[in-house]
Parts: sequence; C-alpha cells; structure tokens
Amino acid sequence: IHEEILNQLAKIKDLSVIARTSVKKYVNTDKTIAEIADDLGVGTIMEGSVRYAGERVRVTAQLIDAATENHIWSEVYERDLADVFAIQADVATKIAQALKATLSPSERQRVEKLPTDSPEAYALYLRALAIFQEHGHTVGAHRTPSRNIQEYLDAAIALDPDFALAYVARARLNASRLNQDPGVYEESAAQRAELEALALRDAERALSIDSSLGAAHWVLARIHQFNWRRAAAEQAYERALALSPNEPEILADYAVLMSLTGRCREAQELRERAMRLDPSNPQVFLWSSSAARFCNDREGARTTLRRTVELAPTNGLATASCGRLPG
Repeated sequence: IHEEILNQLAKIKDLSVIARTSVKKYVNTDKTIAEIADDLGVGTIMEGSVRYAGERVRVTAQLIDAATENHIWSEVYERDLADVFAIQADVATKIAQALKATLSPSERQRVEKLPTDSPEAYALYLRALAIFQEHGHTVGAHRTPSRNIQEYLDAAIALDPDFALAYVARARLNASRLNQDPGVYEESAAQRAELEALALRDAERALSIDSSLGAAHWVLARIHQFNWRRAAAEQAYERALALSPNEPEILADYAVLMSLTGRCREAQELRERAMRLDPSNPQVFLWSSSAARFCNDREGARTTLRRTVELAPTNGLATASCGRLPG
C-alpha cells in the first residue's frame, strides 16, 4: 500500500517523490524524522500503518514537516479490504493538497483511476512486482525468478483481461530480457524477434486499455533503443516522462540514450535527478554510470559505479566495470 501511494504521488509533476527502493530501509530505523529527511533531501515525510482484521482494513497515514516534526495532515481509514484502491487514491490526493501541489485534471484522473476490479489479480501482480524488484534487471530468460514472475502475471491477466498494469509488467519483463540478459544473444534472430514481439504486444495492449501509463511508453522506448530506432525511442521516452515525471529508472535509462546521441548536458540533468529521487537503487546508479562514461565523464562514471557496488556488491557488471576504470 505504501509503495502504491508513492506511485500515485509520483504521477504529480509538481512533487518530487523519493522512490520506495530508497525509503524502505527506514521502516525500523532509530533515526528521527529530521535525520531521515536530511538523508533523503526532502522537506516532508509520509508515514503510516496498515492492519487487517478479516475482510476489514485499518490504514493510518500522516504527513510530517521535517523541520518542525509537526503533523501537516493525518487520517485514519477503516473500510472493507475491497476499498483499498480508493484508500490509496484518497491518501495520495489529500497529501498533494496538503503540500499545495497543483494537480492538472489529467493527473487527478490518473491518481484516482483504479488499477483493477479484482483484488486477487492485484495480489498476484504485487507478488510478481516484488520478485522483479528483488532481482532488479538480472532476471534471465531461463532463471526461476523470471518464470515465477511470468506465472504470476499470466494468472493476474487471466483473472482480469483488462488489467493494464499487469500487461505492462509482463512487457517490461520481456523487454528487460531483450536488453539485459546475455543469454538472449545466444538465441536465434527469430527467437529474439519473438521476444520483442511479445513485449510490444503487451505494451500496446496496456496502452489500448489505459493510454496514460508512463511505464508502457518506457517499455516501447527500451525496445526502440535496443534496435537503435532513435527518433521513436526519444518520442517514447518523452511521453513516458510526461506521464511519470518522478520515475527514477525512466530518467536514468533516458540519460543513457541522451549520452549516446551526444546530448551530455541533458543526460547529466536526467541522471542527477534520477539519483536524487532514488539514492539507494543500484540500477539507477549503474545506468547513470553508463551515461557518464558515454559522455567521457570519467569521474562521474567512477563515482556512480562505486556507489552501485556499495549498493549491490554482487553485481558482476558493476564490479567488472569499476575495475576497468582508471583511478
């Protein structure tokens, strides 16, 4: 629920929202609100709790001013479990209002839109998402996590054939394999084309259901980038960021394309914003290091790679790349 509320808030361009990847480490921390805010470079902190009793759920949420530790807003929701989507949308809207953020009509519509009518499908989707996040972009074509993600998403879509987010996640899984899994390069051209077709089909299906999904445009951007369809990739990235302005991985990924096309100042702005929004995400720092390297920024590449290794010591690509950099 916490992650989904952050995702809703991240759709609002007027806010800068730190990703859950970087805030979940504070769940049982002894740090004060002010110390957490200083770590993350933010002015306000959202905290809360969720408790279940049968088919009822009790959600408490509050927004705290980091400087004074005073409550800006708080509310308690006691509803049926089936109302959890409405709770998430209401919390996000109330927080945006408390922070005096300007919501455009389209942003409000995206925040309030329910992802699915099936709580069971949503639970399967969240399980798939949790595995994907745990393993980052290293889920390979034949590895168990990849199969588990696929099975959960297939089951979610079977329960709700109009579940756009599940199609996006499945498209992202195949696009990730296409872009990141070395095993893909050992397959035939026909097999790679089939993998790309699956990702494209799911991304386009998601957009036919909900054209406002920035992540779906991101998947299209990655596929176009992989095939070096530069203009199409740039167009898809721009659309993705217009719809998901606070998504660190989209920012960092786009920074790589920017650096490859010589737009180094813009690439630096994108990667710096990505690292600021998600300072504990190794994937963001790995992509940022690539963007810096392509722009011949050796110091920037070295710094971000070292941070990647700190965050993910077992990431072989990061450690190998760090060893190849002088100094």
